[in-house]
Amino acid sequence: MIAAALGAAGVLAAMLFASRAPAGADFLLPRRGGWALFRAVMAVNASPAGRLAFELLAALALLACAAGAALSLRRAVRRRPASWSARLGLAMGPLFAALLAARLLSRSLDLLELVWFPYGGADAFVLPASAAIFALALVPAALAAREWAGGRRRRASLLLGALIALDLGGGLYAAAHGVGRVWSPPPGPGKTLYAVLVPRPRASGAGVYVLAPDVFSDGGGAAA
Repeated sequence: MIAAALGAAGVLAAMLFASRAPAGADFLLPRRGGWALFRAVMAVNASPAGRLAFELLAALALLACAAGAALSLRRAVRRRPASWSARLGLAMGPLFAALLAARLLSRSLDLLELVWFPYGGADAFVLPASAAIFALALVPAALAAREWAGGRRRRASLLLGALIALDLGGGLYAAAHGVGRVWSPPPGPGKTLYAVLVPRPRASGAGVYVLAPDVFSDGGGAAA
């Protein structure tokens, strides 16, 4: 079960890393350590066959991890319940663990993409960092599902409580760093709101500016 969760975390991290590679080497991005990894991903993305092969391998790896987790859950069940209500109770724990894991993965993506490694940083450290963060969400969920299926409900409840705490803590941390917050009110008619990326030591920031009047309109104007 743990191996399946770790494998899924690694595959998801690789997919995230591949999606962040620039379209070409001519993009003006601050290049951090590990730029060779980005070059390798760009070489794969440049070929339709390479992209298709990567997508198929990632999908097959995720299916293998899901199959391994399902087999582990089946083996963990000591005695198959007879009634439908007992079967539903047996399934509720793994389903709730999967729901919490999905919420944590979504929360992790928000933090990775918007707070820790915004687009434009080209930092290869996002690969091990995202793998560790995804594992932090998937491994406790997998253990909670296995413990619940094995009848050890107290251990499973503790693990589910830890997942809930991680979800709440991640939500508060994301909110404190502006995730989901509107940058500023709409600029109004005759003005344009635009953002400028600003390089930082390990990512990229953004500055928000307003043009008044709108220099992209037919009338033209000066920046304010």
